This record gives sequence, structure tokens and C-alpha cells, in this order.
Amino acid sequence: MSKLSKISDGNFTSSEIVALTKNGKKAGEFGAPFYTYIKQCNQERKLGKSLDSELSARPTVWGSFVEKWLMFERPDIIGIEYTLSPQSTIQHPQYDYWVGSRDGLNNSTGAIIDIKCPFTLGSFCNFADCKTIEEVRENHKDGDKYYWQLVSNAHIAGTNKAELIIFVPNYEQVKEIQEFAVMGDHENLNQLYFIGNAIDGDLPYISEDSFYKNLIKFEFEIPQEDLDFLENRVIEAGKLLWQK
Repeated sequence: MSKLSKISDGNFTSSEIVALTKNGKKAGEFGAPFYTYIKQCNQERKLGKSLDSELSARPTVWGSFVEKWLMFERPDIIGIEYTLSPQSTIQHPQYDYWVGSRDGLNNSTGAIIDIKCPFTLGSFCNFADCKTIEEVRENHKDGDKYYWQLVSNAHIAGTNKAELIIFVPNYEQVKEIQEFAVMGDHENLNQLYFIGNAIDGDLPYISEDSFYKNLIKFEFEIPQEDLDFLENRVIEAGKLLWQK
């Protein structure tokens, strides 16, 4: 196999693993996304690098940067019961082609966590209108993707507890985020220009008198059948990975 630039390149990642869960029209049949994702991973293996060209899109940059701000500047917002960690990629202890990056751990419950910072208030409200992870899966366009991302990271960590955390800043916090973008030590300053130089209304924030809280948490236990289902899908997909 070509030498890969990152551990995630050419391997199944938690963030994209929902593709392996898709079914075909017939019972027990794998869906088209299953094979498309394997094809992409195999192309990355042959290239020795990622195919992804969307990493600089504003929603992606915003989400990643606000997570960084929460982790390094304002961990108090999430809570003292959490250990937040930079997104280091971890290999599954049994399957080296299965990797994931979690945002931290709830020390009280042992749950792995994932933090999402939507770039649009519409996306945030679709989360905020939900009461359970099941409702998130049904009512948010990325709900199922985020669910299986957590299932994957939980399987890698050897736990069945997970927590999805949704955050949107208030007005004062947006100003702190902008200051961090301008004054902080960052490698990708050109990508952060739109954050540091935004005017009021360009970036998402929630009003102080809003009905919604700006921090939402969905805690849940993952059914063993879902953990087993995902593992079996990964095993079957792994048989189709290109090896030099």
C-alpha cells in the first residue's frame, strides 16, 4: 500500500462511517453508499492521500474552530465533568483500518462525546427542537450521520455510552471567538479571515432572550445490536479494501 499522509486516509472513519450502514433494496443487501465509500477509501490508499477538498468550506472551518475555542479557551462552558481533547485520531484495537476522533469524555458517566457547532441557526434550531437522540436522527438532516459517528467512536473506545453536545455562541461569546481568531496562534490564518473580520450577523449567535439554550446535550446508551451491526459492516467492508 502507498504510504498515507494521515492515519485517517484510506481507512474507515467515524465521521463518514454512516455510509457503511446503508442497505440496498433487497433484504441483507448493501446499499450504493456502502460501495461508494469503499471505492473512495481504496482510491485514497492508492493515492497515498485524502480525496477530501471540502476541508476549507466555511461551515467546516467554523465548526472546527469553535470546538478548538471551547477546548482551549472556554472548557468551562461544556462543564467540569468533561475531559476535552484535541481531535487525535485513534485506531480500533482490533481493526487497524477503522479509526475515529472523539472530542472528549464525560468523566461522570464514561460516555464518549462529540461536539457540533452549527454554522446556521436553522441547523441549531433543528437540534434544539429535539428531546432525544432518536428525534435527532429523524428530524435533523445529519442526525443519522452523527449518531453512527458516536456509535463508531464508542465501539473504538469499548463503551456503550455516548453524548452529542450542540453549541452555538451568544453575542459576547462570538466576540471572544473572533478575538481568538485574530490574536491566537493558528496555522490556518487565511481560512479564519472570515471569522476574525465578520460583522454583526455574519456569524451565528443566539440572543440572550432566546427561548433556546445555547448548549444542548443528548445523552444515551447505544444498543448492543447497533454496536454489533456496525462492527459486522466494517468487517465486510474491510474485505474489499485495497492492499498493495
